[in-house]
Amino acid sequence: MRGALGAALLATSLATLLATLLATLLATACDDTDTATAAWRTSRDPVSTDGLAWVAGSTAHLPDGMTIDLGERVRAFAVAGDGVFFVPTDSEDVRFAAPGAPVVDTGLAVAAFDIAASPDGRYLATLDTTSGDRDRFGTPQATVLAFDLETGEQLVDSTLGMGDPETDDFAAGYSESEIGIRAITETYLYIQGNAASRFDLATGDGEEYAGLVPSKGLPENLKADIRRAREAAGRAHVLFPHGIPR
Repeated sequence: MRGALGAALLATSLATLLATLLATLLATACDDTDTATAAWRTSRDPVSTDGLAWVAGSTAHLPDGMTIDLGERVRAFAVAGDGVFFVPTDSEDVRFAAPGAPVVDTGLAVAAFDIAASPDGRYLATLDTTSGDRDRFGTPQATVLAFDLETGEQLVDSTLGMGDPETDDFAAGYSESEIGIRAITETYLYIQGNAASRFDLATGDGEEYAGLVPSKGLPENLKADIRRAREAAGRAHVLFPHGIPR
């Protein structure tokens, strides 16, 4: 009798211990995930976006003169939130680097150069052409994504204007229409898919849009900054954010 009671108590203790360990592991995993997400998704210490940003080699130069080592060469970048979002030359993954912090993977992906930020750095937009539903030829449907880095909210996750995987040939349609981010302001995100669309960054609402898109003309002072950046980089290739000629 005593032996049975002891065995029962031991089994109960072991079950309690295992449950405690499992709860601890799950809590730790959630904390790690939340921490990794918070590192880019919710801005706590926004970097300056007032002026020209540029990248030469693996170094990002921010408008206030601060530099961030991205650790690798990039093909597209945007200054937003607490640092720099970038796409390496040999990858589709979007990564994030903040001053004095390790580079983190955002979990986002783009197939071309479609990553952009609003002029104030609050909103980040990407065009995911890698993970959507595939058409009958195997090409993924493009998806518009936009984030409010001030609140951490994902505002847009939409295939508006991006065709139908049941009937369309995405490769042919996207090539013909030259899909991409057309422009982003502090109010709207403009996208070219099979059809043109516009998204309200306050609400995330989208609509097909055939109206005018904000001009990409460069002010004279920015032209001078571009010249100075290229001079400072010497022979290194200089990369600028979306909306500025390469």
